[in-house]
Amino acid sequence: MFKGDEMKMKVKRFEIGIMIAALLIATSTVAAASAGPPPIPSDYSGYVTVNGEPAPAGCTVHAVVLGYVSSSVAVEGGHYRYLVISPPDSSYVGEVIEFYLDPDGLGPALAVIAAEADVFQQGFSFDPFNLTFVVLDSTPPVIINVSPTQVSMSGAVITWVTDEGASSLVEYGESVSLGSASELDPGLVMEHSVELAGLAEGTAYYYRVVSADEGGNTGSSSILSFTTESSAPPSSPPSGGGMIIVPGNEPPVAEAGADREVYVGVEIHLSAAGSVDADGAISVYHWFFGDGYYKEGVRVSHTYMTAGTYTAELAVTDDIGATSTDNCTVTVFPLPAAVDAEVFDAVPANQSGYVVDASFWAETIVRVNTTDPVTVTVIRFEGNPHPNDTMPDAGVPKYVDVYVSDPDAVEWPIYVEMAYSVEEILGLDEGSLGMYYWREGAWRRCSDTGVDAVRDVVWAYMGRDEASGSPILMGGNLLPPPPVPAEFLLSELVIDPPEVEAGGRVSVGVVVANVGELAGNCTLVLDVGGGLFADEATVSVEGGGSEGVCFVFYPESVGVYVVGLGGLNGSLTVLAPVAPAEFCVTGLDVFPGVVSVGEEAAVTVTVANLGGVEGVFTVVLEAGGVVSEREVAVGGGASAAVEFMVPGDAWGVVDLVAGGLSGELRVLRPAEFECTGLSVGPAEVEAGGSVAVSLDVCNLGEERGEYSVELEVDGSVVDREDVTLDGGASATVLFEAEGSEGTHRVGVGGLEGIFTVSSPPEPDSAGISQDFLVGGAVVVVLAAGLILFLLRGKGSPAPVGSVLSPRLDVLNFRVFSLVIQGVIPFFS
Repeated sequence: MFKGDEMKMKVKRFEIGIMIAALLIATSTVAAASAGPPPIPSDYSGYVTVNGEPAPAGCTVHAVVLGYVSSSVAVEGGHYRYLVISPPDSSYVGEVIEFYLDPDGLGPALAVIAAEADVFQQGFSFDPFNLTFVVLDSTPPVIINVSPTQVSMSGAVITWVTDEGASSLVEYGESVSLGSASELDPGLVMEHSVELAGLAEGTAYYYRVVSADEGGNTGSSSILSFTTESSAPPSSPPSGGGMIIVPGNEPPVAEAGADREVYVGVEIHLSAAGSVDADGAISVYHWFFGDGYYKEGVRVSHTYMTAGTYTAELAVTDDIGATSTDNCTVTVFPLPAAVDAEVFDAVPANQSGYVVDASFWAETIVRVNTTDPVTVTVIRFEGNPHPNDTMPDAGVPKYVDVYVSDPDAVEWPIYVEMAYSVEEILGLDEGSLGMYYWREGAWRRCSDTGVDAVRDVVWAYMGRDEASGSPILMGGNLLPPPPVPAEFLLSELVIDPPEVEAGGRVSVGVVVANVGELAGNCTLVLDVGGGLFADEATVSVEGGGSEGVCFVFYPESVGVYVVGLGGLNGSLTVLAPVAPAEFCVTGLDVFPGVVSVGEEAAVTVTVANLGGVEGVFTVVLEAGGVVSEREVAVGGGASAAVEFMVPGDAWGVVDLVAGGLSGELRVLRPAEFECTGLSVGPAEVEAGGSVAVSLDVCNLGEERGEYSVELEVDGSVVDREDVTLDGGASATVLFEAEGSEGTHRVGVGGLEGIFTVSSPPEPDSAGISQDFLVGGAVVVVLAAGLILFLLRGKGSPAPVGSVLSPRLDVLNFRVFSLVIQGVIPFFS
């Protein structure tokens, strides 16, 4: 430790002690006392500065010339005095003197600080010489507070702090060999943060951080680990520990067990069997091991892969949902070289009472009966090979393992004996000594064991299962210390609710735990708002137990108040009373407003809550005399819509009424047709003639429709016409009708009429009809043509007069007569 009276000088000396670790070189000139080289010996004195500041008090200065080392002198007030340099002979004359600075407590010279350029000669002189130091940094950064943060399913952020500006790098991997590294951040910072991405879900990663300062000095942390999150992690324990209290339910009490010690890679067993629930059952046991892993179960095992100190936390939840937590500390040591001695003995077959003598190395003998050759090994450990499980009793820590290479080659049980000394069992009950073996995370006493106090040995007949563990010589319990008096610890202050209306009920609860061994009474004083409300209660708690205490009161004054109970503080907000729910109907909407018969319309009624709290309102809708009801919950100051479906059962207007508001739904009248204005004319026609039938068709409804008009004559449908009309429209339909002689009845669209068909009149015999005259003329022309044809057949044409001459051929005349006779009947 540096010496000195002034604090400032101590701090500066400490800084020099940290920084000086490598060769420091400085040069200076010397002011010689004489014109020539100093003689041997020489006495040096002067100032000592480091980076322009006086050297810290307590440092020492000495000189070296070749192999000669002078005695040292202390630095005081930045000065050194009477540093005598006296080499043994004149062979050192002409050599350079090197001066060294020794920080207090760091041993011999670390580096050359300054060099004297002059040389020695015999004689004695006093030489003033100032030593000027320029410190070069050779110390790597100090790395602290390494921590994984923001751990997710695929990444994490690693943070750490250095004592000087340095770069940032993280090496990581899924094993201690690492193998991957982040990108180097060359920025010189003291607070470091490096993000790792692309990691595997639910995987343990090992890492170390590396930082280098401006001088290239590199420092790194030890190898640490974290585990990425899984996609379905369990619920975390209550923040801050303690418990979650469910009103009306006694919370469970978690018991994680005593603190443990274990080696890296050695499985540790943790048990929650001591956890209890007074008024129910514990349904969930969650263990959080502190290294990123978790498990569920009453009894679990875990293996820590990195040395360090971890907090293993147990969270238990009962069947009502209340939760309590407890934890224990697990100290993980690096794997030791545990074996102190090891004895092998090859035992032949068919031996009875064969003694394996390891008394010299392990103070142990083993006696076995063999059926086949077997090797018996006795190992003595330097320490507890299962440090995660403490010894059940105070005793002699002699750890011995007996290993039989072939358990089937010996007869069980085997006899094991271990010796002890009087000094080793001081303070123990010698009669209670016995041999223990380790199995399944616990040390267990052998079923057949005892002590021979005359020979100072502990013996045991060990069965096959017992010998597979590590037996240990144990003693009785020491006198128990006096019980710890009651001491109370309060936790989990609960204010329910933290916000309440004036006059409302508030409960303030706390858990009182007695961490002592004796029962005691704890008096609690509740103070709300510095006197707004005060109360006091006394609770009796057994040693190691806990009790819940609850106060109930009804605050009337509006404000924010501090709630104090047993040193714990919380906050309570008392609000002004909120207006009760008050409802009104603010809207009535119909969509669509017009429907056809058989269709539905949506009627929406909007309800507003004018109050400050939620309430339920019954909406009543009257639609055409039919009443419907719906309930709706509406928050304070909010509104909600309720929808009704109203059918259009009959055409017309449906009146709608809800909450003082009214509306209507119009149901269209379907298409309905009426025929009028039947006309039949003429009333009488001759045979073969037709009459015109007409009528008007009108759509009395409001919707477009199609109507088929049928014409009936004497009861039979003789024609049909399809008519499509919009609501309220009309059209005229025309038909033609005919019939035989007589009177006929016409029916169209429910209307009737008649018409008559008469026979044609007889022809007049006294006169000559026009047709007859025309026919006669035709006959004459034909006859004349025939005569001319016949005459042309006789030769050349003759005068017309010759045709009528007496020489007319009788035959020709006859032909003419026949033609006349044939034509005349045609026109008769």
